[in-house]
Amino acid sequence: MIGLTAIFSAFRAVRWLAWLYDNRAWLRWIVAGAAMAGLVGLWRWERHDRLAAARMEQAALRETALARADAARWQAAAAQRDQALALQTAAIERLRFDAARAESAAHKASIQSRAAAVAASLRIRELEEEAHARPEDVRPLGPIVLRRVGRLFE
Repeated sequence: MIGLTAIFSAFRAVRWLAWLYDNRAWLRWIVAGAAMAGLVGLWRWERHDRLAAARMEQAALRETALARADAARWQAAAAQRDQALALQTAAIERLRFDAARAESAAHKASIQSRAAAVAASLRIRELEEEAHARPEDVRPLGPIVLRRVGRLFE
C-alpha cells in the first residue's frame, strides 16, 4: 500500500509540474506579481517602521520638553523656597536683635526702677524723720491725690 500511495503522490507531483510547464507564461506573471506584492509589503513595513520611529521620536521630544519644564518649575520653586528661608532667617535675626535690645532695656529699666524705689524710700524716710523732728511744721493735708504724690520726689 505504501508503494501505491507513493506512486499516486509522484504522479500528482508530475502532473502538477506538467501543468506548471504548460502554464509557464501565467507563471511568470504570478511570480512577478508575488515579487511585486512582496516588495510593496516590504515598502509598507519599512514605511510603518519609519512612521512609528517618527512618532516615538516626537513622543520622546514631548517628554523631554515636559521634563525640562518640570525641572524649570522645580528650580523656580527651590529659588522661591530659598528666598523665603532667607527672608525668614533675616526676620528671626531681626527679632533676636530686637529681643536682645528689649531685654537690655528691661534690665536698665529694672535697675532704674530699683534705684528710683531706693531713692523714693530714702526721701520718704528723710521726710518722716524731718516730720518727727519738727512736728510743729507738719500740717494736715487732707486726702492725698496719688498723682500729686509724685511731685514730692522730684
